[in-house]
Amino acid sequence: MKIKFAIITSMIFLIVSLVACQSTKNIEKKAPDAEVKILATADLHSIMTDSLVSYVKEERAKNENLLMVDAGDFFGTQSKEMWEWTSGKKLVNIKTSGRAEYEDIIKRSTDEVPIVKDMAPLKYDAVVFGDNEFVSNDKQNLDKLVSDFKNNDMPLVSANIYEQSGKNYVQPYIMKNVKTNKGNVKVGILGLTIKEVGESPGLEDFEKDRKARELGEQAEYKGKLYANDLVEDAKKWVKVMQKENPDIIVAVVHSGEEPKTTRNAGNRIKELATTVDGIDAIVAGHTHERIDEHTYKNKSDEEVIVTQPGSHADSVSQINFKLNKKDDKWQIEEKSSKLKVIDKEVSIVATADLHSHFSDKLTVSLVNERSNPIEPVVVDAGDFLDPQTGEMTQWYKEWKNIRDNNAGKTISRCPMVKSMNQGMYDAVVLGNHEFVSEKDEFWSDERLLDAVIEDFGQITIPVLSANIYRQSGENYVNPYIIKDVETNEGNIKVGVLGLTIKEVGKGLKNVNLQEQFQYKDKLYANDLVEEAKKWVKVMEKEKPDIIVAVVHSGEEPKNPKHPGNRVKELATTVDGIDAIVASHTHEKIDEHDYKNKAGDKVIVTQPGEHGKYYSKITFKVNKEKGSWVINDKSSKTVAVE
Repeated sequence: MKIKFAIITSMIFLIVSLVACQSTKNIEKKAPDAEVKILATADLHSIMTDSLVSYVKEERAKNENLLMVDAGDFFGTQSKEMWEWTSGKKLVNIKTSGRAEYEDIIKRSTDEVPIVKDMAPLKYDAVVFGDNEFVSNDKQNLDKLVSDFKNNDMPLVSANIYEQSGKNYVQPYIMKNVKTNKGNVKVGILGLTIKEVGESPGLEDFEKDRKARELGEQAEYKGKLYANDLVEDAKKWVKVMQKENPDIIVAVVHSGEEPKTTRNAGNRIKELATTVDGIDAIVAGHTHERIDEHTYKNKSDEEVIVTQPGSHADSVSQINFKLNKKDDKWQIEEKSSKLKVIDKEVSIVATADLHSHFSDKLTVSLVNERSNPIEPVVVDAGDFLDPQTGEMTQWYKEWKNIRDNNAGKTISRCPMVKSMNQGMYDAVVLGNHEFVSEKDEFWSDERLLDAVIEDFGQITIPVLSANIYRQSGENYVNPYIIKDVETNEGNIKVGVLGLTIKEVGKGLKNVNLQEQFQYKDKLYANDLVEEAKKWVKVMEKEKPDIIVAVVHSGEEPKNPKHPGNRVKELATTVDGIDAIVASHTHEKIDEHDYKNKAGDKVIVTQPGEHGKYYSKITFKVNKEKGSWVINDKSSKTVAVE
């Protein structure tokens, strides 16, 4: 009995101990009294993506007390709008010679700088000057920038930038009250800017070189503005801020972590973190690096965390503070930072059913789309030929003369090929009007088509159609292309599959290609849906990240006399296609969504006719474990301005 009692006693003791341990763990896991979250961008250089805006809006919806900061170099000319703003010119035409034509933009004093408009929806609490804001502007334009940010309740903050009188040019810091259930948490945000804003003049004397690069030595600002040493000014302004009793101090600094060469001594973040007491976290910038979290100790042996959010809106730093209230004072219990990588946006820009209409405005629209940081893939879904304009009618007359007289002479280069070259296409797909002219007198045969394909080949624009074959069984043109789209994280492989309606003939009979007298025993077309199944499997062996089918066919048959419109059937029965550009029926479709056999979403868009609109498909992608993953996709039609 004694042994039994001893065992029971031991078990009770063990259970009590386990419960006690669990209770201790529960105490340790007690939720903090308050959390403060700060998001940070840097080095936007005029780039503001829909993905970034969407992400910040989602975060603000979760946390209304979220703070948002930017560490400078938001100004730039990498967006079309900012290029136009800074140059004062707007692209209006590109001649066939390649010469660009511009018109002057009339600016009004009330017009906002475009990057300010782009940043306004993110509701920044503080924005810091970078070097680019100075080298891209003179004092008058800089004043305008400051005013525009102020009008949007987004203060520019830089503690070490001064007017010649010694007065701060903008606010040195701000204080923000973050509401919590246990009272406000006061967050101080200190702005600092690298003082070496100028380009290196390449002097042999490094000390003279560094001096020449300082803000106060630049011609546009000499005698107007100057910058003090950011570390020394941080010491001064942190002490000033501490008089207001902030619970957290974050330094947002346009400067890199540390100098990599003696010539670039302005990168001072490590020095700032280790020598200036009172700062809890630092957002770095300038060098375009991505830093989740680096940890340092200051002179008082307190931890300082450093993060840097990359560049061009490709990632955001997330800083999180957990606080508890003791004796009516907030204490930081834990702090951390990490990066949220923002989806990259890859676009397919598509025209269709141009029928020889190609305006200067369409050219400019397509070229402007090329100005995006990640260049789009530009395609056409067929029916680009037809004698509907004076220049193209004259070209068809030339062809008719060659055809009727069986002349051996070569037809001149097709005007539409010249025009589409200005639009910088990556591929074009054959439509039925490439085989059969709108006007019977200009009926074509493979000689005309061969000449057009050769014209495209000379300017390295591939012609596509996977289901058009020579009588020998060989593909008449390329079935598909794989296009490498460059990003700073590696190339994204975009596969473009071309398909053509096989009923190319005119009239109610919907005559198949091989039944046209001029192509009989020369060319034939297979069923586009069945061919898509075959060629998607072939493409997948090359491991594309995205597959888009560009199809000269409408969404679905409107009546039995027009059975060739097969896009809905294509979307729902062929796995592996991510999006489809439709055409042929001249409809304008922003986006129709379908599910394929595997249950995956397939989007369909159609850009209308005559180049009045173009379709834009946008894929939001991210790299996970070395592979690109599509996180979202959408399409819309864009009016040509």
